[in-house]
Amino acid sequence: MPHRHPDADVERLRELVDAGASGAAAALAALVGRSVFHRTAAGSEGAAELAAGRRRTGVFFEVDGHLRGMVALLLAPEACGTIVRNLLGGAAGCDHGPRSSASALCEVGNIVASQTMSAVADTLGARILLSVPKLVSEDADGALACRVAESQRRGAVLRLESTLVDGEEAFEALLVFVLDL
Repeated sequence: MPHRHPDADVERLRELVDAGASGAAAALAALVGRSVFHRTAAGSEGAAELAAGRRRTGVFFEVDGHLRGMVALLLAPEACGTIVRNLLGGAAGCDHGPRSSASALCEVGNIVASQTMSAVADTLGARILLSVPKLVSEDADGALACRVAESQRRGAVLRLESTLVDGEEAFEALLVFVLDL
């Protein structure tokens, strides 16, 4: 019999993810210099877009403590460019080199994931830990699918997503939670 997490009430977990996504949107807005809003999906509605290769870069974190699983920030190419330009400076098309760009993307992922999971932990009054970031610069959708399948082999999981967009929807990212139940 699989172990059920004490907070396995799906609606409660959706509320927690929504609180976390709100924190993520605020952190991302400060980093990209524009308003960012979140829309939390009921399930994995972004999966079709991922399969189409629309989002190719991801920053992944293992989650441990009161909740276990994974959180990932998946970024469309335009979002990656915006983040790198805002953090490192320069005009569109300016090449900062792969190491600097990777570092900037990991740092943004780290800030967003930390804000997200801090909001969840504060809501629960519990301790949640994040691993160091893992940047997947190609085929992040494939890496996510593998991670979800791996979690499912170990037991029940809940996958929740929140889309982070600016007002014109020119900037888009997907925040994905895969929680072990």
